Amino acid sequence: MAPRRSKLDTEIQRLYGLPFGEFTAARNTLAKELRKQGEKESAEEVAALPKPSVSAWAVNHLFTTDSERMEELLASGERAREALQSILSGGDPGALRDAIQAARKPGAAVVDRIVVRLA
Repeated sequence: MAPRRSKLDTEIQRLYGLPFGEFTAARNTLAKELRKQGEKESAEEVAALPKPSVSAWAVNHLFTTDSERMEELLASGERAREALQSILSGGDPGALRDAIQAARKPGAAVVDRIVVRLA
């Protein structure tokens, strides 16, 4: 059975799911609200949360909004890794070329999606 998430955990997850440019203001607002409610320890925890890097935010956002495409991208990366392992054991280099080519479509799709989201 999965552990229950606290209300604070849910709020923190919500913060990291916001559009990139909204994180800091929302984090500060939440910390202020928690202080007003007398939850000093929680407020300090929230205030100390680091703003995610653009790349971390993008990956989190994509897994949240388009997990199927992200799973496809990860699977294509795994196929490329397996093809490379095969080459190192004397396998066909064409398999790696094919795997990399197959990864380009889902890779380009997730990049396009995040570029639009950041614009």
